[in-house]
Amino acid sequence: MSSPPITGERDVATIELGTWPSSKSNNKPSRQWPHWLQWGPLAGIAALCLTIGCSAFALAILVASNNQPVDSWTVQPTVYIAVAAAIANTAITFAYGRAVPVAWWYQASKGTTIRTLEQRWQIGSSVSQAVRHGRKLTWATLAAILVAVMIVDGPLLQRASKVVSATRTSMVDLHLSLAPELPTGFGGEVHGGSIFGSDIIWETCTDWLNQKQMLLPSHPSCKGFCAGKVTGPGITKTNCTTQTRTIPKEDAYNPNATWSNITNGRFGSYGGNPAFVIGISTYDRSRSDVSVLSSEAAMLYVGLLDIADFDTSGGNYTVMECYLVPALLEYDVRLDGDNHVTINTEGDSVGRVISIANNTDPGWDTVQKDGAPPVSNTSYPTTLGLFTIYLGAVLFANVSAYPPDPNILDGYWAVSTLDFNAQTMKYMTKDDTYLDPTNDIIRSYNELMIRGALKAVDWSNLTQLMDLGLSANQTMLANQTLTQNIFVSDYRWFAGATVLEVIVVLAVLPMLWGWWTLDRDLDLSPFALGMALNAPLFRDADPAEGVKGMLRTHGDTKVRYGVVVAEHDATGEKDELGRRASSGTWRVGIGESWGVVHLTK
Repeated sequence: MSSPPITGERDVATIELGTWPSSKSNNKPSRQWPHWLQWGPLAGIAALCLTIGCSAFALAILVASNNQPVDSWTVQPTVYIAVAAAIANTAITFAYGRAVPVAWWYQASKGTTIRTLEQRWQIGSSVSQAVRHGRKLTWATLAAILVAVMIVDGPLLQRASKVVSATRTSMVDLHLSLAPELPTGFGGEVHGGSIFGSDIIWETCTDWLNQKQMLLPSHPSCKGFCAGKVTGPGITKTNCTTQTRTIPKEDAYNPNATWSNITNGRFGSYGGNPAFVIGISTYDRSRSDVSVLSSEAAMLYVGLLDIADFDTSGGNYTVMECYLVPALLEYDVRLDGDNHVTINTEGDSVGRVISIANNTDPGWDTVQKDGAPPVSNTSYPTTLGLFTIYLGAVLFANVSAYPPDPNILDGYWAVSTLDFNAQTMKYMTKDDTYLDPTNDIIRSYNELMIRGALKAVDWSNLTQLMDLGLSANQTMLANQTLTQNIFVSDYRWFAGATVLEVIVVLAVLPMLWGWWTLDRDLDLSPFALGMALNAPLFRDADPAEGVKGMLRTHGDTKVRYGVVVAEHDATGEKDELGRRASSGTWRVGIGESWGVVHLTK
């Protein structure tokens, strides 16, 4: 084998690094795919697409969770967003790792200096090197810095979703159980003119007096507060009469004045000079009342005295007498999430009458013996009976006026404080006049009956004891008001993170340019560079097979780092042991183990 002429050490070096032909240089690589189909660059492009996909996924999470209750998400949106940000950062780092070798080899293929290639490698391997070389800003430097900065997109994305407390309203259908009227006999039974009540009605009255919260026996799916209308039992006024007795101012100083004879006493007698009266009594079913009512009722007497300007313009005493009969009413109610129900009494509301209840017994059966007044002859169930007695005792008031003292000059009629009770103080004004308690009395009746209707729901024979066609199962269209924690998406933070990601993607993508012009998948591994630089150790390796081919042929070669004797001279001849002849030069590097001297002992 002839050898080229040796003109000096520089020429020998040139031959070793670039001109000595490989024994296999004529073997063409057998490719089964086009040059553009290379794993590294294509994986890098896929990673860039994944980065954009993560942004789209984060946007979908933000849109889906916006204004949604916190308890509707098992895993919070910020967790999904954090995962998406982590994947995006990993993907962009991976893509950058694939782009650096492509850019390095592509620049080398176009021709450049060794210094430029070294700087390109330093920039691609360390962000600190990129910052150090930032004084001469290049595309590679910018891309390296942006890839390092992209880590901030995670905190930006997580701030795009936050939890706030918000009040929301919606219309919902609630299914609840409430008897629309009290079953026959719920208020007790009448025996021989006396009323006997059950434990359940006494419990109802006690709960009302103590204002125990009303609880629905059913469990409608109300979250927060729900307002709507239901049908329930109550009372309504009927056959009312109102009379006013004018008291002349001359009676202001008359100790013998009287105004008690304004009524016939049918609803009770309350003294000679009443000032404030609340009288509630059961409807005595005497024969003379048959033409008045055909159902059970209570009797209400309200008397109001006004003598605020008695000595100047006189005064008056007004009496209202009404029958109170059971009815079906429409109530405005409010439910909370714990199934508590309250009746809305805003605007002095007492409910809207739907119909009169027809399941009560007026108890007209009477007998007359030996010319005596008629008396009750039978026992019968009552709906209002015990409620009337109870409220009559609790709400009773009977305040009288006392005459002027003849021993006091210019003394005149005044209200006696000796008769004051809680009801008197509740309705008395600073001018010694009184407010009308009628609506409050009706509301008390209604609340008692609603409480009873809630307790009667569990009666097995409830339907048989109500009017035909009534049922305790009701559907209420309710306005639901719910204060809850919800997720709110702030797309400004998302926009900032996305803009950063797009900029980084656009910075990395050009670094992949020209990968299809390269002969094979190339990286910056020391062996790939060694083969490309025609290192003596790999002189027999087939460059067409790349690093993988070299590993198949040279992978088991033992190497060592140290002082290496030159592996061959310019002739490439081998000695009698089959080893390459040495030119007698030395260098520090990696060589075959037999030709390496340790740097240290």
